[in-house]
Amino acid sequence: MVDFYLMAQLNGQIILKHKNTMNADDKDYEDALDKLADEFALEELDAYIAKSKLLTKDAAKKHLKDEFKASVRLEEQQTLLTFAIRCIVQDGKGYLNQEDWEKLSGEIKQATETIARISYKEKIPEKLFPFLGISDKGMDLIDNISREKYKEENFSSALAINAFLTVLDPLTPVYWLHLGICYQDSGFYDKAIKAYSVCHLIDPIEVRAMIFCSECYLLVNNKSDAKLEYDDAKRVAATLENPSSWNEQFAYLEQCLAG
Repeated sequence: MVDFYLMAQLNGQIILKHKNTMNADDKDYEDALDKLADEFALEELDAYIAKSKLLTKDAAKKHLKDEFKASVRLEEQQTLLTFAIRCIVQDGKGYLNQEDWEKLSGEIKQATETIARISYKEKIPEKLFPFLGISDKGMDLIDNISREKYKEENFSSALAINAFLTVLDPLTPVYWLHLGICYQDSGFYDKAIKAYSVCHLIDPIEVRAMIFCSECYLLVNNKSDAKLEYDDAKRVAATLENPSSWNEQFAYLEQCLAG
């Protein structure tokens, strides 16, 4: 299944640009998106007309293009990713030594060149960062920048960078955990719950995700789901080394659940 949103992002070069990151209404982005929509519509047109015999060819093409564009206009995520790259490119040097910054800058440049060659027909791997030429070390450096932003209580920047990390590597649970924490600290409890749930799905023994998820359910006055998360966290913690290390968090949740 083609990830149309991701392909529009890549071909519009929103994800990784060295200089000024384009806005959602940038003409270059719109041109790239329209080109992709045209290619998609032409590819699918005959099969679509065969199923939708009442539509003219022009109407069918317009419908396919509109459907394509609607599927990629995830404005919130688009804004987050754009902001994340701006933070990394503009502020990253202040958090890394010269050698690490040169390495990360080089990988961003290589990723940009890779993006320019991608077609929406190309199969994109689930772990995107090696495909773009970003190394494990590069991912760690991006993660380091997000952690420093979080320490400064710059939650919006940390949140955006962690969202970017989950796009580059959606299979690493700690990125989802940190994204959830940033959402929670920013007051977006429903979004935090979703991020913690993905973390839990990838790593069923990540107790922190369950504890924090329980807290978020309490914050949105959903005690029943908070209790379920609490029970899961207790069950998993009992199987881990040094389960007593979680006693303080569990005592806090028990008090909240009883209140």
